[in-house]
Amino acid sequence: MTRDSVIVLQHAGPVGAPGMPEWGQLPIPKKLLKEGVRDMVRISDARMSGTSYGACVLHVSPESFVGDPLALV
Repeated sequence: MTRDSVIVLQHAGPVGAPGMPEWGQLPIPKKLLKEGVRDMVRISDARMSGTSYGACVLHVSPESFVGDPLALV
């Protein structure tokens, strides 16, 4: 994983994770935090709180659990 990496979280939408939990706020890996990275792109079919931060693409639909393009990543 490098500072140019993208974090992808799958199966966190309403079908893959019933109830659609707030899993979208993925932490930056400790290795990258030590290198000074403070934000990175995160893509998921999950949701997250409106008080969260960072470069995120969430609520990807249809979700990966039902075979959308996110499932191929």
